[in-house]
Parts: sequence; structure tokens; C-alpha cells
Amino acid sequence: MQKLKEKLLALIGIRKIIALSLTTVFCYLTVVGLIGKDEFLPVFSMVVGYYFGRSTALDKSANIGDKPLG
Repeated sequence: MQKLKEKLLALIGIRKIIALSLTTVFCYLTVVGLIGKDEFLPVFSMVVGYYFGRSTALDKSANIGDKPLG
């Protein structure tokens, strides 16, 4: 069970790094002018939505085991 928790924590860390790096790259491309706001906003919204949606789902599933039944 401990190994499973460690693997999940490592996966969360990787997902966070990917989301932050993708956000940084798209911010840079927008500032430089290679892409416009019409391209930036949908991609950024999807990344942030997926990241927070996934994190919330994992938090809820982890907390279900902590609550007493009944």
C-alpha cells in the first residue's frame, strides 16, 4: 500500500511539472508574438482544467477512505 501511495505522489509531481512547463512555454510564445490570444486561451484553459479537475478527483477519492461509513 505504501508503494502505491509513493507512485501516486510521483505521478502527481510529474503532472504538475508538465502543466507548469506547458503554461510557461505558451506564455512565452504569446509574449514574443508567435501565437495570439485566440490560440493561447483554449490550450491554457484545457491544461488548467485538466490539472485541477484531476487533482480534485484524486483528493476526493483519497478522502473517501478517511470518512467513517454510516
